[in-house]
Amino acid sequence: MARAPGDPRRRLGRFTGLDSEEARSRLGRLARCCLLGYGTAGPAAWDAPRGEAWTLRQIAGHVARVTFYAGYAEQAGRPT
Repeated sequence: MARAPGDPRRRLGRFTGLDSEEARSRLGRLARCCLLGYGTAGPAAWDAPRGEAWTLRQIAGHVARVTFYAGYAEQAGRPT
């Protein structure tokens, strides 16, 4: 059965071991950048209006719920 492009059950191309290492590395760097950015902004900035953009708190909440890519990267090196 064909799946729509946005369907998370759609089969994606296989990661190689090197792809998995790169994904982990990038996610780790992104996490460090976010922690430093939020730490520098300080708690008062979390709910400050940013025009039509999301507040820092909304961004953090959204990113905290994004698990599909991380789960896929985690399973990438495991044999099926």
